[in-house]
Amino acid sequence: MPTVNILPNEDHSNSPAWTISTGSDVYAVLDDDHAGNPTSDSSQITATANNKLCDIGFQSLADVGVDTDDIDTIDSVQGVIKANNYDRGKNYELRMRILSGVGVELWGQESTGTVNATNSWDTHTFTQRDGYDSGHASSGWSGSQINGIRMEIELTA
Repeated sequence: MPTVNILPNEDHSNSPAWTISTGSDVYAVLDDDHAGNPTSDSSQITATANNKLCDIGFQSLADVGVDTDDIDTIDSVQGVIKANNYDRGKNYELRMRILSGVGVELWGQESTGTVNATNSWDTHTFTQRDGYDSGHASSGWSGSQINGIRMEIELTA
């Protein structure tokens, strides 16, 4: 199966709350791919303190034109986040977990490590996971496991 990108399409929680730049939905400001820098991007979530946590849901495979009847398994899943702390001389750390549609952990928490501020978006690509059971050996992901998949994003520093 070719690579398929699914985007956020629903909020499950935002507490302790990130600040949403416009509107009231976290997912709605995270579902674009701004190529510029944080100061010119009007579609983002921000925080002035650590320990912010949001949980967002993603499109189903059908939403991106994939018929789950045509696939046996999905080889792997990989989280990607664009982030930055554009405050000169500062740094940040993000943690990410993948959850099932009902909030069960499918992929244990992973960290960006400490990242120094720059003037553009940094792309954080997390470990590619070939199984849905928090990193243990498995035989891939099913379409039903991908449909309803969620990502939890936490600012820790």
